[in-house]
Parts: sequence; structure tokens; C-alpha cells
Amino acid sequence: MNTWVAASMIAWCLRADRPCSLAATPPLFLSTGQSSFYLLAGGIAAGPLFLGAGLVQGLTRDGFDFTRNAISQLSLGSLGWIQVTVFLLTGALAIAGAVGIRQVFRGAPGGTWAPRLIGVFGASFLLAAVFAADPGAGFPAGAPRAPATTALSSRSCREVTSSSL
Repeated sequence: MNTWVAASMIAWCLRADRPCSLAATPPLFLSTGQSSFYLLAGGIAAGPLFLGAGLVQGLTRDGFDFTRNAISQLSLGSLGWIQVTVFLLTGALAIAGAVGIRQVFRGAPGGTWAPRLIGVFGASFLLAAVFAADPGAGFPAGAPRAPATTALSSRSCREVTSSSL
């Protein structure tokens, strides 16, 4: 079963006020078009992109320790542009996913607020790209070992936004 069929079945089941089973789904699951598929696929790709890029960078960058440092701190140092790009791509993909969800679930329960909240979540990644994290906890190399303390950082903005979901 391909991804489009699976996503279509889930969307069709969620839009209906009836029990969902594979036998009950119609042959054509959605009439929203191929563009919704690409938007939803982008939204689905946002999470693995962010986590995968963070994992690879965290394992390869000198001084970074997952037990002490936040992934946002990877935006510091000479290779920080990689994490900034990841923030921008993740934010754009999450917002694209929100648009796709809005198209698929228009008029259905959750079809208004879920896309808005996911869009705000995507926007928080765009803001994380603009506002650099504070150095601390030994990263980047040469930073003090003490944890970074600020009133408002890109990490705290994203955590506040994601916890509201």
C-alpha cells in the first residue's frame, strides 16, 4: 500500500462519522488533488528531517553532547549554517503540511485549528533560524561549561510553542 493511499484512508476515516475499516473505504479516497499529497508529504518529512540532521550533526560536531546541549545549539560555530538551513526547511515543510491538512480537512472537525497550530509550530522553527541559541554547556568548543541562561531563547520559544499543541 503506498503512502498516498494510506494517508487518503486515514483522512477519509477521520472526516466521517462512522467506523473505519479498510473494507469500508471508497476506491477514491480524496478529491483534493495531487497538490495536497505533496503538501502532506512535506509535513510528514519535517520531523524526520529535523531529527535526522540533528542526530548526524550532534554525532559529528566536536564538543556537542546530547546529554548537555540542545539541538538548537548546533546553529552555533562555523558549521552553524547547516542547522539554520535545517530550521528553515523544517519550518517550511511543517507549514506546507499545515496547508495540506487544511485542504484535506476543510469543514471537518479539527479542520480549522489543527492546521493553524501546526502552522504556528512551523513558524517557531523559522524563528529559531533567525534567533541564534546561546553558547553554553561546553558547546561550541571553548564555550563555558555552565549552561546558557537567558530569559528568552530560540529553544524556549519553540518549547513554549510545541507544548501548547
